[in-house]
Amino acid sequence: MKEEFKALSKTELEFMKVIWQHPEGILSEEIFPLFKQARTTQSNILRSLLRKGCATVEKEGWHTRYFPKMSQSEYEQLFSQSKVGKLESMILSFFQKKELNHKEIDEVKEFLEKLKHE
Repeated sequence: MKEEFKALSKTELEFMKVIWQHPEGILSEEIFPLFKQARTTQSNILRSLLRKGCATVEKEGWHTRYFPKMSQSEYEQLFSQSKVGKLESMILSFFQKKELNHKEIDEVKEFLEKLKHE
């Protein structure tokens, strides 16, 4: 079964950009000073990148090194495909029936708002 793509939040994307700049891997101790969040929050963000399949990790004694699991261009392509897929399904629903219900209208509005802020 194909794993569903999970888009990164703005903060996750900022962390991932740092990891992409270090294809040889970067230690968490090198990432932490670059961001203002508390260490526990930063650790949670890094774990989220692992769960979403964007990064991998290797333990080096007490240290943790993060590696990109996909390139930035691969991520951007998956991101674009996910947006196109959602838009495509909405457009298909327009052609398949004459009226949208309230939930579908709200989904279209929400989708357009998200696009506006990206």
